[in-house]
Amino acid sequence: MKLKSKQSKITRRQQFKLFLSIMASFAVLFLTLGLIIFNLFQSSTYKSIDKDMREQIASVKKQPNMQKQDDSNPGPDHPVQQNKPNPKMPFQASILVFDDNGKLLNKSSLGNRYSALKNINLNKKILTRNKPSLFII
Repeated sequence: MKLKSKQSKITRRQQFKLFLSIMASFAVLFLTLGLIIFNLFQSSTYKSIDKDMREQIASVKKQPNMQKQDDSNPGPDHPVQQNKPNPKMPFQASILVFDDNGKLLNKSSLGNRYSALKNINLNKKILTRNKPSLFII
């Protein structure tokens, strides 16, 4: 009887050690895979956002110079009306174009968002002379 109880104690202790080692190895495995997936997701998200922002900057640079536009409704062939939102964009971005005096130049391209964005002022302190600044709201 003593021999059986001694063997069962040894067996239970060995089973417990094996259980802990298997649980630890699975924890390490899932943690490693989780970190790999998180890093891949984070880098692909940032790359996608950077690519979309570069496209937005390029489209702003391609726009014609919008000096002193009147607030009347331009025709459909007007360059401002041709600037339609890009349906591929995963988020809605509003591009505000200011003149040197801080006046908003692209009122007509903002559409119904103008009423919400008209109170935003240009902060000239954060602008640099050599680099174009893009503020996405």
